[in-house]
Amino acid sequence: MTSENAGDSGSGSDSRPVVYDLAPDCTVADVEVGDTYHAVVNGVVNYGVFVDVSDSVSGLVHESNLDNDYAVGDKLIVELEEVREDGDLAFVEAAPEDYRTEAVDHTPDLTSVQSLRTGDTVTVEGSVSQIKQTGGPTIFHVSDETGIVAAASFAEAGVRA
Repeated sequence: MTSENAGDSGSGSDSRPVVYDLAPDCTVADVEVGDTYHAVVNGVVNYGVFVDVSDSVSGLVHESNLDNDYAVGDKLIVELEEVREDGDLAFVEAAPEDYRTEAVDHTPDLTSVQSLRTGDTVTVEGSVSQIKQTGGPTIFHVSDETGIVAAASFAEAGVRA
């Protein structure tokens, strides 16, 4: 996490509460219960509002936990109250009076080529050792210190990357 404190004295003793601003690629692994986040309303329903704290992290602020009325696109600060067993996130509206914002960048967990399993979504760091363009996807091989894996790239079904 990197702190973005304009005018910071450099003392490192800022005791104000932290509100995290997640990078667009942050995932649920980057959030913690009890922490506060900058959010944007992405949907309004009778029982509350749905908010995004990153492109892939969103959840519900139940109407009983809202102090204000919101419309799609409105910004607010939320606290992660609970990660439910089904993976849903429950937020509550937060209103810290004086806070500092810390930007959070996503650092994915890396998987070695040797550890890859069909069906898993992973991040592999390696070198592209071969590329072949086809009438469909672009086929390439990625290698790391544990092996080589074949992969394909396409923008969408039937559209070559």
